[in-house]
Amino acid sequence: MKGEDFYFESNDNLKLHGCKWEIEKPTAIVCLIHGMGEHIKRYDHVAEAFNTKQISVWGFDHRGHGTSEGKKGHTPSIEYMFDDIEQLLVLIRKQHPNLPVIIYGHSMGGNLSLNFLLHRNSKEISFGVISSPWLRLTNPPKGFQLMLAKFGARFIPSLAQPNGLNVEDISSVKEEQEAYANDPLNHDRITAGLFMGINTTGEKAIEIAGTLKTPILLAHGTADNITSPKASEAFAKGAPTDKVELKFWNGLRHETHNEHNKEEVIGYYVDWVVGNL
Repeated sequence: MKGEDFYFESNDNLKLHGCKWEIEKPTAIVCLIHGMGEHIKRYDHVAEAFNTKQISVWGFDHRGHGTSEGKKGHTPSIEYMFDDIEQLLVLIRKQHPNLPVIIYGHSMGGNLSLNFLLHRNSKEISFGVISSPWLRLTNPPKGFQLMLAKFGARFIPSLAQPNGLNVEDISSVKEEQEAYANDPLNHDRITAGLFMGINTTGEKAIEIAGTLKTPILLAHGTADNITSPKASEAFAKGAPTDKVELKFWNGLRHETHNEHNKEEVIGYYVDWVVGNL
């Protein structure tokens, strides 16, 4: 089924585009948080898989992404992005006050989802699926590059640069690479402020993993050349053992849900959610 578009306003008056894949009499709601440079409609197939198990899905385009307002690839601070997630949760709760809510975040969205659970009142969330989170990059900037990023974040945080994404790192499937490259709603912009914000919160999440109170499935492809599988492992090692299930997908790249065995991958995530309801 196709998702239903809706719009809501951020705390700083940006018009944000949302999408919901609603079914009759759902047993739970997935709050889906997408990654850097992409948009929520890229998750149609993921939402449909949850729908088959009587789970509705809600999501939105981050500020500066998809058809939401805002400078491309920018946020005044990460707190604004947390606030946007909370705004979506308010809407979900209004329509479904008594259903469990699961946060599902990929890449940058994985970072945001994980940090939302660590820093905000996560009683709203029953548990989470964290996919290929940007806790650290596989090939992070070093030396002069990192110094420039820190300088930019401090003095010109809204300065946008190409994010350097190689579409071949998204998935091993050529059709997925081409679809990503040809999608007019994707973009390659990231500002110094957003980059350092995500970079910093990723490191902080690993440091305070032991404070995690919400159960999560933490999944990563071992061949991810964008975000670091080792960082996910480091988080899992620091977190309470009863709160994290770590799942590595051998040989898969960044978008495990768009790999050659995507039905198996998505099915695993859906079954994990259903099994924890």
